[in-house]
Amino acid sequence: MSTSLYAISNIRIPQEPSFEYLNEKTEALNAFNLGNTYITYRDDNGKLITKTDARSWYHETTNENGFLEIYFNGGSPYDITLMPNLGFISFMLKYRELYGLYKSSHLTKFRKELYQIIKLFGGSEVVFLADNGCDKLSHYLELMAWENIPYQEIKELMIKDLGEPVTDYALLDESKMSYKHITEFVMDDFLDINK
Repeated sequence: MSTSLYAISNIRIPQEPSFEYLNEKTEALNAFNLGNTYITYRDDNGKLITKTDARSWYHETTNENGFLEIYFNGGSPYDITLMPNLGFISFMLKYRELYGLYKSSHLTKFRKELYQIIKLFGGSEVVFLADNGCDKLSHYLELMAWENIPYQEIKELMIKDLGEPVTDYALLDESKMSYKHITEFVMDDFLDINK
């Protein structure tokens, strides 16, 4: 079982988003050039083939859970879900990788792309969460964010439960990270990018 990385944000969607709004956001995502994912499979001869997933961004809407949800997907490493009280982004990264990003040249690119996405939808910050197998963080994602609990309410509860967030990636110690005993959470307000 792996534990995926998610970010929730203070994104808000219009009460009744128009088709024009959805198309405008989809076109903007396509213009961002957020990179591609890759599809690997075996052909009829058993040869391993890797292709770029070059799908354009598209949107879907649903109201299955009693509130509007808008999904933006494409061939990029990001999937975006907007709800009335927050937005969340899933990544092709595991939660543990967040702790190693500081040492990576990918951190700046990752943060700039993430900020570009949330800014497009009116957001200004994110809190990182994890899904299954991650004691406290999965609770905030699965029982609160996915249920459309307001972003600010989740963030305030996390501060009450876990203390002030870690805002400096350099302070994340991968060797001390344990999914069974998370005692901190990570927030990014992008103030150094938002200038």
